[in-house]
Amino acid sequence: MTAQWFRSVFLVGNPSGAYICPFGDGCTLPLENTTASIYAHLRLHGHVYKHRDRAPCPWPGCRKETRWGNVARHVIERHLRVKSQCMWCGHSYVRSGALAAHMDVCIEAYIKNIFQEYPNITHYEE
Repeated sequence: MTAQWFRSVFLVGNPSGAYICPFGDGCTLPLENTTASIYAHLRLHGHVYKHRDRAPCPWPGCRKETRWGNVARHVIERHLRVKSQCMWCGHSYVRSGALAAHMDVCIEAYIKNIFQEYPNITHYEE
């Protein structure tokens, strides 16, 4: 059984997904927790590189240098600290792929546990 159809994302920390911009004085545009939004916002502040270029993280005080194509993910994971939470057990994951792999196993364990706890359940009735 796969949890593909059960998959849901619960954000830990800031569920609204909007953050205060640290890249420029007086910037009032919200910084959202998606890679497309981060790159668009960084372009507004003059951070323009080719996808495979090495570039410094633009976050104030961060000394990380990586490929520009990884910068938005780095900002989301390390600076905004966005995590997704398993709806079955509550474990948090930084990467959505890790959460998806976990949830495939977790829902099976969750359902198996229900049937062990309530062995007389054979089907659902309303």
